[in-house]
Amino acid sequence: WTYDAAAGTWTSSNAGVGNSTAELRITATNAGVLSFHWSVSSEERYDGIVIKVNGTALSDWGNKAEHSGNKSGDLEIELAADDVVSIQYVKDSSGNSGSDTAVISNIVFLA
Repeated sequence: WTYDAAAGTWTSSNAGVGNSTAELRITATNAGVLSFHWSVSSEERYDGIVIKVNGTALSDWGNKAEHSGNKSGDLEIELAADDVVSIQYVKDSSGNSGSDTAVISNIVFLA
């Protein structure tokens, strides 16, 4: 992932790379709530975002097809100390659409 300090965004770094996964990891140092805005511009049903906590996909976030195409939203995740959040942009072997990226912004952690 690439950070743009001026925009305050993280953008997946695997655009155009078939059979690839770009992963952004965030580790909670204390218990609290992690919130962020996400957006995706990708090949519908084939490339998209998967979000996991400690290696287990969040409910409704394990299937990249659900969060593919041109979509965006906000997410809040309750975390315990030392929990690891993995935000992945997962691509299949062929095809690119849109900007072929996922973008994460407005990351806030409230302990």
